[in-house]
Amino acid sequence: MEERADKTMEIPNTRAGGLAQGLKRKRTTGAIEPLSIATDQLWYGNDGPWSTFMLGYGTPAQFVHSLVSTSITQPYVVLDQGCTSLDPSDCAQARGVIFSPNSSSTWQNLGDYTLAFEQNLGIYENGQFGMDTVSLGLPGSGAPTMDHQIVTGIATKSFFVGSWGIRPAPTNLTNFNDPVPSLVQNLKDGGKISSLSWAYTAGAYYQSQISKAGEASLTIGGYDTSRFQDNNVTFDFSTDTARDIELAIHAIVTADGSNSLLSEPILTFIDSAVSHIWLPIDSCEAFQRTFNLTYDQNLELYLVNDTVHQTLIAQNATISFTLGNDITLSSSDSLVTIDMPYSAFDLQLTPDYPNNTNNATYYFPIRQAANASQYTLGRTFLQEAYLIADYERKQFSVHQAVFPDTGVQQDLQIIQPLSTNSSNVTTIPSPVPSSGSSISTGALAGIIVAAIIVVLGALAGGFWLYRRKKHRPLAVPPESAQPAATELLTEEKKRELVSAWELNGRDGPKPVAAWELNGRDTLTPELSSPNGAHLQRSELRGEEMARELESPRTPRPLYEMSG
Repeated sequence: MEERADKTMEIPNTRAGGLAQGLKRKRTTGAIEPLSIATDQLWYGNDGPWSTFMLGYGTPAQFVHSLVSTSITQPYVVLDQGCTSLDPSDCAQARGVIFSPNSSSTWQNLGDYTLAFEQNLGIYENGQFGMDTVSLGLPGSGAPTMDHQIVTGIATKSFFVGSWGIRPAPTNLTNFNDPVPSLVQNLKDGGKISSLSWAYTAGAYYQSQISKAGEASLTIGGYDTSRFQDNNVTFDFSTDTARDIELAIHAIVTADGSNSLLSEPILTFIDSAVSHIWLPIDSCEAFQRTFNLTYDQNLELYLVNDTVHQTLIAQNATISFTLGNDITLSSSDSLVTIDMPYSAFDLQLTPDYPNNTNNATYYFPIRQAANASQYTLGRTFLQEAYLIADYERKQFSVHQAVFPDTGVQQDLQIIQPLSTNSSNVTTIPSPVPSSGSSISTGALAGIIVAAIIVVLGALAGGFWLYRRKKHRPLAVPPESAQPAATELLTEEKKRELVSAWELNGRDGPKPVAAWELNGRDTLTPELSSPNGAHLQRSELRGEEMARELESPRTPRPLYEMSG
């Protein structure tokens, strides 16, 4: 493991200094240092080269190459079934090496369940859940080995390379009374890290080609100041626990200001489990016009031919994303701008990519979103952005990533646990608005909402305005007023919702019914099981509940619970 510096940092008296600044504290005796997980210095993927980490599964440990997922709660590892006789001979290596549960003496099988994550993006797949030993980092690095951790084995190529899910939310395979803690939660409970927090940037392959440290950076329980430029902005977690790391994109422009690529602000979810950036169709079309892209209906991607590719490389335009806490901003809210050179978008599909008939295909990693629930900033964005997430304070920050020379030392800082019982640990100070007002953003928002409710109550005679922070344009009635299911999807949409019930991700019946619940962008539909049983799946409300899943074989629900 990398040696960590022990620096003393004073607490600033303002949240305006950003999450990174607000969490720097004077080290106390016995403080638990963050875990810095070293990359394996390799690059894997079928839609671009992505920096990976090495994880060991089982006893004896079977080491595989893994990406990092900021939205998933369990480790995903590719199983034997992920490579068949129809795949190229190097399939196992291309997918980061496969894991064989039968070769592990500590594997405990829990059954096959539908995966909860990325269903809003049309990914309906299954996994084999179990408990096993997980070793973090390179062999001999000194990183922890954790026994009896929940692991999800996958075969589907929707997740081509396995991924370590670092979102610290528990999983429950039976009911809400028996949650299985996440790996990050167990690291904290076992005294390996101080808090439920992490910091991550995906790395950029093009940087590794110009004598820079282009690999990813992952720190659990803190962050590495050598990998980002600090700013003055902290974002609040969304009240939608399925899209907690959500913010608003206020503008996307080329750096010279000559091209606006987003017509109006949108709320988007930061999610490194997927590679692409999902945007409104008109925004994608603006990218297409600006960069002379070609849309491929079969791949549902924007391709770049060789001539255009050479032109874009020569121009190397910079695209700037301007981000805010919410679509509506107060006078005290600040914005963050993340600059992305064309090099970060200069990616290739391999022959392993679904429906790709070419050996290697240049493409531009944006996708057309069907609705607001699909707006996503994927791994492409996190090449140039450094994300710090604090799940105890429910806050995060986004910074411009930097790529220091290989000789630059890490500068790890602790994110302390949220505690009111220790004089040595304090929470993030209240914000001090740049305008000089003593009213915080949250307080100001509360005053405004309260005033609106009072006025409307007087005018409408008892009708209340329900308003949630980071609310989507579609209004949602109070819980008691929401019907269970109101709109049956069309037959065309039903046919599109083909779920891969078998682990190989190819065979299995289509769902016989799917319901769209009123007022929700992120609900999962009701799907049939292979034996014909209908299992109701709906999004559960409240801080301790998320989505309900069913088993493809038996009516046994898998519950994903928020942290």
